[in-house]
Amino acid sequence: MPQAEQIVHDVVRNRHILDPTIAAGLIRFHFHDCFVRGCDASILLDETPSGEPVEKESPANGSTLHGIEVIDTVKTIIESLCPATVSSTDTLAFAGRDAAILAGLRHYPVPSGRRDGTISRALETLDLPGPFATVEQLTEKFAKKGFSQGEMVILSGAHSIGGAHCPSFDRQLYNSTRPACDKTRA
Repeated sequence: MPQAEQIVHDVVRNRHILDPTIAAGLIRFHFHDCFVRGCDASILLDETPSGEPVEKESPANGSTLHGIEVIDTVKTIIESLCPATVSSTDTLAFAGRDAAILAGLRHYPVPSGRRDGTISRALETLDLPGPFATVEQLTEKFAKKGFSQGEMVILSGAHSIGGAHCPSFDRQLYNSTRPACDKTRA
C-alpha cells in the first residue's frame, strides 16, 4: 500500500503535537519488540495459541508501554483502506522511524515487507536490558543479540530523549533519610 508510510507519519506527527513524549515511547516500544524475537510485532499480540502470558503483559512492558494507541489508530486506518496488506511489524517500524525524526534525526528509509510474528511470551522479555544493569551486563545482553558495545551505546542513546519514572532513579538520589520523589508526578 503506497500511502502506508504517509498514514503512519501523519498519525505519529499529530499525536506528537498533543504529546511530545510519544517520540520516546514509540522508539522504546519498537526496541522492546525487536530485542525479544526480532522485529516481528509480537509485542502487539494479545494472546497466542500456547495461552502463555504475552510480551505486553510482562513487567518490562505492561503499564510502561507508551504508544500502543498510536499503532492501533494507524492499523485501523490502514486496514479500512487496504485490509490484510500492511503488517503490524512494518507499521511499528515506520512509527519508530518517524518518532526518531520528530526527536531530531534525519529521515532514513525503512524497507517494508516484514511478516508479523505469531509467538509472544512474557517470559522472553527477561532478555530486555533492565534499568539498573551495569555496563558489563548491558554489553553482555547486547552481545548475545549480535551487537557490539558501540551499537549498544547508539541504541541506548534513544533513552536520552525520554523521561524516567521515579522508581528508575530515586534510589540514586536519596538515601533512607530523604523522602522519595513524588511518584504521582512520575
